[in-house]
Amino acid sequence: MEKLHRREREKFMRETEMIAAAEKLFTQYGFEQVTMDAVAKEAEFTKRTLYQYFPSKEDLFFAVVLRGFQQMFASMSGASERATNGFEKLQLVARAYYQFYKDHPGTFRLMAYVGYVKSKGGTRSPKREEWMKFDGNIFQAFATLIESGKTDGSIRADLDAAQTAYALAFLLTGFLNMLSVSGTTFTAHFALDQEAFSMSTLDLLLESVRRREE
Repeated sequence: MEKLHRREREKFMRETEMIAAAEKLFTQYGFEQVTMDAVAKEAEFTKRTLYQYFPSKEDLFFAVVLRGFQQMFASMSGASERATNGFEKLQLVARAYYQFYKDHPGTFRLMAYVGYVKSKGGTRSPKREEWMKFDGNIFQAFATLIESGKTDGSIRADLDAAQTAYALAFLLTGFLNMLSVSGTTFTAHFALDQEAFSMSTLDLLLESVRRREE
């Protein structure tokens, strides 16, 4: 039993090292430019060993973004625990999402690239399936949060929780993507403080779902 546990730990450590090497290279050079040979060399494993863990470069990419989504969701979940109602939770989750973008810009860009890699199809990817399941769970948790706000009266009762979750996630992600591409140029051109601009944009978006006192 101890030998089995040791093997599992060793497997986990190897996989972690491979994912870290892939994330470094994908972030520096882009998905298309990175080869499995390069990842194997960076991780200091043979390509044969790398393929034993990940059947394709696409599978390895989804392993990288899955870890990013897991880290992001953990920070968002931790932030929401400090709130007293659904709307406050939504505010803290949005700010945690923004903070993740600031702290992990390279990982965020890879996560934003997932649609392109997903569209490529090809070889069956276990990590892609794992990511899709996890992504669905994130949206479900987001919808549940909105539903809780409707119940406690802090979020508009006329909203469909699932549709609102999809819309807010789409708009927030779109804003952060634009911020990563042209945010510095845009805020400099109009002499805006980027942090203040980002916070006011998040607040403006979230105010659309807050329930107003009649």
